[in-house]
Amino acid sequence: LYPANNYGSQDKRVAAILRDWMFRCATRRAVRAMTDHGVPTYLYLFYQQLRWVETSFLGDYHSSEIGLVFGNQWPILVHDFTKDDARTSEYMQQYWVNFAKNHDPNGGAPNWPRYDRQSDLNIILNSQPTLQAGLGGGVCDFWDSLVGTDQGERRVFF
Repeated sequence: LYPANNYGSQDKRVAAILRDWMFRCATRRAVRAMTDHGVPTYLYLFYQQLRWVETSFLGDYHSSEIGLVFGNQWPILVHDFTKDDARTSEYMQQYWVNFAKNHDPNGGAPNWPRYDRQSDLNIILNSQPTLQAGLGGGVCDFWDSLVGTDQGERRVFF
């Protein structure tokens, strides 16, 4: 699943494993569980190449999109928005405001479909939002097989 020659270093390889285990696949499991219980759910992957000071050494990190959600470039010297960042921020603000007002992110920006297992669609949030099927694919299927997802079964604890 994570061949060493696909990564520039062991650090990046471990980061990919942790990203999938702790964020990507855990989120997919949670979304599937909520959907299975009738909760309207929307799944996204933030995929905007940020060129901020901290991304040069942290890379993409959990919560790095929050500045775009609120249109906040503070501090300006560190988080100066490019045209693509500003466009992504506009889309994200539309989605978040619509969701807060209507419990549905749609209305004005490209359509963000409600999640369901059959289509397995999520939106990729960036300056040109697109749809993607199968977030995490076989990698998440592997992690799910270790955790167990039926009837609250758990096989691994960490």
